[in-house]
Amino acid sequence: MQTPVEIDFQGMTGTPEMHQAIARYLAQLEDRYGRLTAGRVVVKGPGGHHRTGGLYEVNLRLALPDGREVNVGRTPQVDERQGQWRFALHDAFKRARRQLQDEVRQLQGQVKQHEDQPIGTVTKLDASGEFGFLETTDGREIYFHRNSVIDGGFDRLAVGAHVAFTEEEGDKGPQASTVRMLGKHGMRVAPVSAAEPEWQHFPHDADIGVRGWGATPAEAFEQAAVALSAAITDTEIRPTTPVAVACEATDIELLFVEWLNAVIYEMATRSMLFGAFEVRIEGNHLDATMWGEPVDVERHAPGSEPKGATYTALKVAREPDGRWSAGCVVDV
Repeated sequence: MQTPVEIDFQGMTGTPEMHQAIARYLAQLEDRYGRLTAGRVVVKGPGGHHRTGGLYEVNLRLALPDGREVNVGRTPQVDERQGQWRFALHDAFKRARRQLQDEVRQLQGQVKQHEDQPIGTVTKLDASGEFGFLETTDGREIYFHRNSVIDGGFDRLAVGAHVAFTEEEGDKGPQASTVRMLGKHGMRVAPVSAAEPEWQHFPHDADIGVRGWGATPAEAFEQAAVALSAAITDTEIRPTTPVAVACEATDIELLFVEWLNAVIYEMATRSMLFGAFEVRIEGNHLDATMWGEPVDVERHAPGSEPKGATYTALKVAREPDGRWSAGCVVDV
């Protein structure tokens, strides 16, 4: 970096381990986004400020070439995990990466343009296959007919599917027309068996959850990445080009978030989609190879653009049947 980043510990004394962790995160940012030209990292210790009580708070202000800046302010919400300095640092630098990733998308013209249509979640599908109901973001239930689902997509819907729609007044009250499925948010759920690793989508407001199962954590991570790709396109992704990725974190759940964000980053910066994954995990370090191809808008018809994995519904655990599961909500 051109100018050493200033590191300021407030209400606490920074340990060598903390300094090393910050230096590692800064180096990772430089590896991905270019050298840092200036910056300041402020770590506020528990008890050093009244607003968050016994939690750490990390603020970042970093400058990069071409006028790019990163500003990560206060902790967005009270989270007891912020009582661990490793988590607080990880969370702050994760948000920094998200800011820079959004800038990359803007430069490439890939930022998702939100439509005027509201988003709803399918709550009921009549057994006759003729109509259903969806729930709006303000909690109202609205009727829709199968003919209102564009591209003949009614039969691909499932309860929990995310859809965009136009609301209009019908004979019996509000109804939805021009109902459009959002990517694979039609909730294609792969059947789960103890013999094979599988994946699943699960609904969460306007976002989508991805979950994978496998005999090992690595296998569960692979299947969750398959679910991530399946949330974008219905079309087969040809495994023509390999891409290697590596990431690390302080525990297996944070490593899972890092893994999905690494996949999302490579998708965004390379304009690629990936359909096959091989993950290797040793301790808190992950190495992986992904195979995919450049995005073909006409053939792949991407229905959503993942922006980042979140801590919402984050869980990596061994299930009672012995399989491992890994899942969280992805911001789309």
